[in-house]
Amino acid sequence: MATSIVPGHGVVHCGRVAHQPKLFQCVGQYPVKLIPTRVHSSANRQARPLCASEPQWTGQSCAVYIVTYGGGIVHGDRIQLDIHVDPGVGLTLLTQGSTKVFRARKPHDAAIALQPKSAQPPSATPGTTSLLPTTDTAPALFSSQYATITVAPGGCLVYLPSPVTCFRGSRYVQRQRITLQSPRSSAVFLDWFTGGRSSRGELWEFDLYNSINTVLLNDRPIFKDAVHLSDRFQAVPDHTACAPRPTLTTIDGTIASAMSPDADLDTPASTSSSSTRPLPNTFAERLHPFQCFAVLVILPGASACLAQIRQDLLAFQAQDKISGAADPSFRRPPTAGGNAAVVYSVSDFEQDGVAGVAVRLSAMYTEAITAWIRQHLAALEPVIGGNIWTSMMA
Repeated sequence: MATSIVPGHGVVHCGRVAHQPKLFQCVGQYPVKLIPTRVHSSANRQARPLCASEPQWTGQSCAVYIVTYGGGIVHGDRIQLDIHVDPGVGLTLLTQGSTKVFRARKPHDAAIALQPKSAQPPSATPGTTSLLPTTDTAPALFSSQYATITVAPGGCLVYLPSPVTCFRGSRYVQRQRITLQSPRSSAVFLDWFTGGRSSRGELWEFDLYNSINTVLLNDRPIFKDAVHLSDRFQAVPDHTACAPRPTLTTIDGTIASAMSPDADLDTPASTSSSSTRPLPNTFAERLHPFQCFAVLVILPGASACLAQIRQDLLAFQAQDKISGAADPSFRRPPTAGGNAAVVYSVSDFEQDGVAGVAVRLSAMYTEAITAWIRQHLAALEPVIGGNIWTSMMA
């Protein structure tokens, strides 16, 4: 997968050579850095041939850390990741610590002016449009990260990053688009975020958090999850995208930044009817007392390990439990200083031969969700490697 690399662009291509997993390409340009790491698993020590007619993940995998220079995403950074997983191999993507999003610069800051000119990188998938901004003169009004991931038949993606932490006054837009090339393709991915730097007294004080996760079987959507949090920017009311104002424009089914240079960032979102509504009226008040939210999606495909995890989650949900304790009132928010349990829901879905499960979680503490995920994904440890599992979401 020969791809030109421009600033902010990262490419990972995972495949097999002589029945062993191998990274054919793993490269990123500032401000993104991709660090491959060795996987200590029993599956990687066994040379297993791949059946061409029905490729299946044998547990062999590579692992890559996604990091940014300076320890976070600076205002105006635009990151695009193109990931490809070949048949019969797995790829684990992790981050080193939480993804920190620094505050937005004010319009009078000299550095906000314009993005540097650069050529558009080609998309990882032929026939699709790049997710990067379409103009070189688009003003840096927010930070963004776009990931385009393709999983071949019998391939497996395990994407378990640490949570996104948006600092006070930050603006962040995120898109993750996963394309399964077959119902036999497998994927596990986690998208989660915190309320900010609680140690500094920050809680839901960022200007914008906008995230959309989309899963497709070839070109057919089978799952979509959108989160929009802002008191200053409103979402576009359509069925394709959720975006701040100024809008994010849809191009060939993908999302591209098309910010208006003369946009007034100090204009709040429309409040035609909200002024008559009772409190809570801000998203921070609505999210109280929770400090962390997550969505975990599991698409087993041809993986017996992921199929068992999916069945266990469905059985766990059927018992109406929170962190192992039966409680029929589990949907009530925990009280401050009291219950530190995880409030969760499990949604089963199936379309076009692809079965999956989506778990949505919230908690007052990030550590509670971390413990919940590690408990319910413990079956992945021997597959992705003990060393990777130990450092996962650390």
